[in-house]
Amino acid sequence: MMERSRVSCSLARVAAFFWIVWTSLSLSAWGKTWVFVSAATDKTLVVFELDAERGELIERSRLRLPHEPASIACRLDQSRLFVALRSGGSLAAVSFQPEDGTLRLINEVPAGDDPAHIALDPSGTRLVTAFYVAGKVSVHAILEDGRLSESPLQEFTTADKAHAVVFQPGTRRVYVPHTGSERIDAFDWDTQTRTLQPRDDLRFSTEPGTGPRHAVWLSDGRHLAVGNEQGSSLSLYLGLETGRLEKLATESTLPGDFNGPNSTAAVRRHPHQDLVYVANRGHQSIAVIGVVPGEDDGDWSLMRLQNIATEAVPRSFDVDPTGRWLVVAGEQSGVLAVHPLEDGGRRGLEPIQRIALGERLWHVVIATTP
Repeated sequence: MMERSRVSCSLARVAAFFWIVWTSLSLSAWGKTWVFVSAATDKTLVVFELDAERGELIERSRLRLPHEPASIACRLDQSRLFVALRSGGSLAAVSFQPEDGTLRLINEVPAGDDPAHIALDPSGTRLVTAFYVAGKVSVHAILEDGRLSESPLQEFTTADKAHAVVFQPGTRRVYVPHTGSERIDAFDWDTQTRTLQPRDDLRFSTEPGTGPRHAVWLSDGRHLAVGNEQGSSLSLYLGLETGRLEKLATESTLPGDFNGPNSTAAVRRHPHQDLVYVANRGHQSIAVIGVVPGEDDGDWSLMRLQNIATEAVPRSFDVDPTGRWLVVAGEQSGVLAVHPLEDGGRRGLEPIQRIALGERLWHVVIATTP
């Protein structure tokens, strides 16, 4: 196993070299890169343009919202954003102007207690929401003019503290981790009717004290990395063709000599490498965790590579599409920080820019316009 890990690491470094060459040659192919940040206390959505060559953030606009914004979902090919307004128990549709980065509220609809996370379906015509307090999942229609439907098309009671909605690429399945009930619920997604169907037979229970919160699929669309909020760890699962999850490995997001309180938050994947980043609230770092492929799909493992010291309580962060910049929002510090990523994303450096933005920064999303 150790020899295979060394070979995998060597291959990863070769891939990192070609990734650096590729990004250097293809930067001009990207459209504008935008960073959207929800500042909860100020009830404001803030827009930055990211200079992908220098890693510089330039503020373009702010939009005051009726309630505290949190999770953000983007569809920039239609100049649309969607925002969960957690304190108001509502959802908002927002128009985005790529010419100057300005925003306009389209409509706000009631949704339920504490919408924690939102996600667009593959067609971009449905918004699926997980509710932390209400313990449910809902589906809203996105109308042709960009408005959200006044009422949900579907609602399903799930369990305590539903925290994320994760569509599996290339399949018709959706998974919803719950931090309170130690489980991951599964749904079928009908691509014709664009509706959910619960699959209680595929419900997966995690170990006590883990608290599955956010998750990302790896590039093969078959391996799922799940951040464990209470467990301060990342677990790797194999998504079987039946829809069941098979646990493969778990890796701590903390160095061995850390003994303080901690909980994990956001989870992201590098856009061009199977590297997973996890936010540590307490250790105040972003853990970089490498995925070590095995001889078969069920023999993969994880390896913590680094902890990038960053802002106080890094609730949310994102990696830009080139994979060169990590943008972190400090919930406690109120600062947005830009960290350079090197060695194909395996190593993060000290921030090159820190912007004092406002109290309780809750969510960060990076997206590009076509």
